[in-house]
Amino acid sequence: MKKFANLLAFVVLAAAAGAQSTDAPPAPQTARQALIEMFFSKTTGTFAKHLPAATLSTLDKSGALEKLQAYSLLASQFQTKEKTIETFETGSVLLAADNSQTGQKFEMIVESDSLQGDEDNIEVSLQTYKEKELQRTGITPRMTFNMKMESGVWKLNAFLVSLRVPLADRTFSRALPKG
Repeated sequence: MKKFANLLAFVVLAAAAGAQSTDAPPAPQTARQALIEMFFSKTTGTFAKHLPAATLSTLDKSGALEKLQAYSLLASQFQTKEKTIETFETGSVLLAADNSQTGQKFEMIVESDSLQGDEDNIEVSLQTYKEKELQRTGITPRMTFNMKMESGVWKLNAFLVSLRVPLADRTFSRALPKG
């Protein structure tokens, strides 16, 4: 009986190990992952991969597509020994950039992410820090990236940039240059 129990335990463990080793297909890319890949991948062509077909066609006809393909090289040069850029596929921070020489930090905060079918609106705000202290100017920049699924790939369909300037806010008036 003990041999049977040992054999049964071995078969169960072997079956469980076999089930775990089966390669599951990768999860589909989220709009947020596509946005990160578009702007921060070091692979040539990923920026263009996430542009709509109509935009790519127009850029190609104008000759600008070739120059755009070099964007990935430019993006890879932002990260140096003193400057680090980190992106996050989940959570409230989309991007954090740190400059160890100046003590400055920049964060792109996800204010909302509203997925509806094949469209996703990702709204972000920008924050800067100096020596780990949030720098308040009263000015609130925001960007909304409208991502849309096209041929199984998330594409940047549109973007909105807004800037809130509270003229009566003391934080704003204190941030203005004196002189």
